[in-house]
Amino acid sequence: MSSDKVTTEYLHKTFLDPNVGMVGTTKAYDDLAENYNKLYASGFTQLDGLDPSQGMLDVAKSKGIYGELLCAYVALGDEKLNIPDNTYDGLTICGSMGVNMVPPEGIYEMHRLVKPGGIIVNVVRQETVNEIEGFKDRLEPMMQQMEADGKWKLVSRVLFPDYLVDQGGVIFTHQVC
Repeated sequence: MSSDKVTTEYLHKTFLDPNVGMVGTTKAYDDLAENYNKLYASGFTQLDGLDPSQGMLDVAKSKGIYGELLCAYVALGDEKLNIPDNTYDGLTICGSMGVNMVPPEGIYEMHRLVKPGGIIVNVVRQETVNEIEGFKDRLEPMMQQMEADGKWKLVSRVLFPDYLVDQGGVIFTHQVC
């Protein structure tokens, strides 16, 4: 789908409708994979990727910049990813927390994967943080509790307009303790 056809209605109907479910959302990403934003690496020596959409991973593999590519859901029940603790120096997640995607509990799994001193950057729609059931009263309190427990430190919380079509976004940056 070309970016000029992406509308808020399309995003809600395709990805954010609770009736679509995780499998339906994954299928939508499979269909979108060939036209997804180009992936670039600059100055990083090892990049791995994780996505429940095999179509997205196939496109990522074709770029030749990734090491490991894992097809899996994050925080699906009590399942841990097949990745050892403290594997990465940093982790980014962009647009993957929300309805039919990574639940708030995904922050625990992200934290588990990053070495002490490492950085976690989480980019999420502002609507998810402020309005979406299951996130609006949980995500930030969970992040704050992790900081109070000494697991990580908030480095920055940045708001920006027009993150996705006409939706604002939030960039949370945490340093693992």
